[in-house]
Amino acid sequence: MQHPSLRTSSSPHARTGARLLLVALLGLLGVLAGCGCWASPGGGATHPRLTPPPARPSSPVALFRLQMLDATTGWALARGGSALLRTTSGPLHWQEVTPPYDTTTLPISASAFFDSQHAWVTVAPNPGSGAPVRPFAIWRTTDGGQHWQQSLVRSPGYEIADLFFLSPRLGWVAVQRIMGGDTTNAITGLALFRTQDGGATWTLVSTTSASPHAGPGVQTVELEGTGLVFTSPTQGWLVGLAGILRRDGGTNPLRIYRTQDGGQHWTAFPLPQEARSQGLLDLDFVSQTLGWAISIVSQTKQVLLLQTTDGGQTWRVVTPTVAAL
Repeated sequence: MQHPSLRTSSSPHARTGARLLLVALLGLLGVLAGCGCWASPGGGATHPRLTPPPARPSSPVALFRLQMLDATTGWALARGGSALLRTTSGPLHWQEVTPPYDTTTLPISASAFFDSQHAWVTVAPNPGSGAPVRPFAIWRTTDGGQHWQQSLVRSPGYEIADLFFLSPRLGWVAVQRIMGGDTTNAITGLALFRTQDGGATWTLVSTTSASPHAGPGVQTVELEGTGLVFTSPTQGWLVGLAGILRRDGGTNPLRIYRTQDGGQHWTAFPLPQEARSQGLLDLDFVSQTLGWAISIVSQTKQVLLLQTTDGGQTWRVVTPTVAAL
């Protein structure tokens, strides 16, 4: 006996229903053919074939500053510091992620890059122009430059000297100050600010005084704040560099300052005799005790590498070498 569910029918209604079903199936196959959604050999439907958007045109760019975090991810400044770039595919391919400010009049004066997502750039008026107290804009991103937020640091000063972040939340910014004198013999100092919320708010930590720190004929010490670096929330270093501030037209000795309380107080340590009248190119510490500095002799352009193993209290000139290939 045939099972009821397997019976066939030859009635007109059944034949009409079969024809309608066949038409519907043919129509569905036509739709599938039009969108490219054919079943794959393995039984699963493939996704629609979409035409990729045309590639954006690219052009050569001259990098102004480069910091690669690994082989593929990094940040760079271009166009004289007016453009911020980011890459996730190596240093030959970049996307512009400049904060939304007027790049035609305000270049990026300092920058800090912690990882592929967190970056900060400072935007300040041209050095030497403006009122005694002015706002300095600091832009921050937490998503690789897709979105930016701005905070303001209000300080007597004329430019941002340096910017450093120890973590995505803890950082410092140094503002160069004019404390007295005139255009040919300015007395400068430093205002140091700290943030503990990633740059949303900034608090004044310390300011330098105009008291002399050197020998006879020296009016004051210019604390530029370049080479600002911290290895912990309490211990950090910066460069104290004197410009033409002596009555005899000379320059003050180059010194490196250390703080052990997060920037509230600074202690100056002298450099070796052959490096005391030099300019400093770079300063870096890898621990609480081990650090290096690169200075240049202004007269001969000779570059010196200095090393400290006691946290900056004493320095010695070392000679780097390069092995032959």
